[in-house]
Amino acid sequence: MPGFDAEHPELMAWPEIPRLVRLSLRERFEWWIGGGRLPDGTHPRGWSELLSLLFSGLWREINEGQAWSEAEKDRYLRAACDVLSYVEEHGLIEEDELLNRQLMLSTGLAKSEFSFTGKGYDAEDAIRRIMAVLTPERIDECERLSPGWTKLSTPEIARLHRVKQLIKIAGEMRDHLVDPEMRAVVLRWEPLYPRLP
Repeated sequence: MPGFDAEHPELMAWPEIPRLVRLSLRERFEWWIGGGRLPDGTHPRGWSELLSLLFSGLWREINEGQAWSEAEKDRYLRAACDVLSYVEEHGLIEEDELLNRQLMLSTGLAKSEFSFTGKGYDAEDAIRRIMAVLTPERIDECERLSPGWTKLSTPEIARLHRVKQLIKIAGEMRDHLVDPEMRAVVLRWEPLYPRLP
């Protein structure tokens, strides 16, 4: 990609990033599978850039006939799970960004009918992550605040909107859940969705 270094000088702090930009998605995952990592001490933004390079366009390539074999899909989706697990284990990015990427991966796997038991990205794993945020106390708070949300402060509205986003994701995962208790929890959340900003 000619001119990338000049257009994005801030990324030169992480020389691996410009090199990875020039690779195909397959090659980026092969770099990771082969042990490629950013250096110790890399700023969270560097890891965010890496995740963008690995995950942007992943589902388009898998679902829109980009000539990936079933074996390649299995190989690179397993690697995608491993990438996020590594980032989580080492605390390399902000928690909200990590949760968003974990939920996007779980949603994509469920919709594409891929399941990697034990990797931590099945539908039930996604709902467990959401339940850790949408505690009964937080749901009660949203129930209480939702009728007058237009009068709330900007940070309070943002908190309610975050809950709405998570309820939407949970709803998309509901039909993929095996656990009836989890399905019941999601069903209890869904009436709150249209009442939130």
